[in-house]
Amino acid sequence: CGLGFLGYAVWRFSEALGGAVVDGDSPTTRAKSFARGVIYLLLAVTAFSVVLGSRTSQGSQQRGMVAWAMSLPAGQVLVGAIGLVVVGIGVGLAVEGARGKFLAYLDGSDMSPRTRTVVRVLGTVGSVLRGCVVVLIGVVLVLTAVANDPSMATGMDGAFQVLARFPWQWPQMVFLSFGLVVFGVYGLMEARYRRVGTHGNEG
Repeated sequence: CGLGFLGYAVWRFSEALGGAVVDGDSPTTRAKSFARGVIYLLLAVTAFSVVLGSRTSQGSQQRGMVAWAMSLPAGQVLVGAIGLVVVGIGVGLAVEGARGKFLAYLDGSDMSPRTRTVVRVLGTVGSVLRGCVVVLIGVVLVLTAVANDPSMATGMDGAFQVLARFPWQWPQMVFLSFGLVVFGVYGLMEARYRRVGTHGNEG
């Protein structure tokens, strides 16, 4: 997993330097690629730390980072703003998934009509629910800032724990967990059909 995350991060950083294959070369797409590279680099570091025997969980690491951020001048406002940005990113991911924008990243020339339908369904459902999970994480960050309590920030697992506190929580948790599984299956299919090449081959 660590090598996979690291490889993905390096690829995103290469897009930040040279421009994305599908989205083209613009400051916005380069910034998106750089941000994704940072996220997956952090995931790689977390995975390697587990291999090396670290007993610090992702939640503990995030609590430490949030506590540090909140100790800065106007840190509470900063964490709240970051939470709102994360919510916005989650909404954007869900909207892009619902609009089927992910299809632009795929090479459909090798797909049968049935495969194309399966990929579209998996990508739409998985992307929308992945966006919902990201929104949930952002909401937890906002609540952390409002309560001025860094212990509330515990990553994705903490977001699900917050959701578990509400009545009739299990259908939502199953629904979102199912969405992440679906997105994972779509990711495997994307690995097969992802369009990777030069800008001149975009068509």
